[in-house]
Amino acid sequence: MDAKQKIEGLTRSWYGYALFAAIVSVLSFRASGVFSLMFGLGISIVINAIGLVISIAIVTFLGRSLLRRSGGTRVFLVVLSALFCVLGVLGSLSSAWGFLQTWSLASLLNAVLMVSCTSLNARSFRVLTETSVRAYFV
Repeated sequence: MDAKQKIEGLTRSWYGYALFAAIVSVLSFRASGVFSLMFGLGISIVINAIGLVISIAIVTFLGRSLLRRSGGTRVFLVVLSALFCVLGVLGSLSSAWGFLQTWSLASLLNAVLMVSCTSLNARSFRVLTETSVRAYFV
């Protein structure tokens, strides 16, 4: 697999994560009462759809920038992915602890979302620092 295919695969993974995060966010909606469930769920779906469109736009911009061999974008993403990987480990531990305290579906979904984001950031760091990918930007 060459560097271009690795970058495209990483971009597709981030598209999948954006969709997964939007779905999990809708599923973890909490409301009490029929009226707040109907009204709040509708607003939640609209806000998550807008967030999904924005996320896809950002991933598309960064993915195309990487495919155009932008070394600055690669360095920026390497730094961000390393930082968010470290912070994600702390957030994942906190989310897991929160789930163990409350035992709710929303807490479980939050923990799963944090772990998947952390693993995707670790994968991004690994792919963007591989020798073949670094050589692609030279």
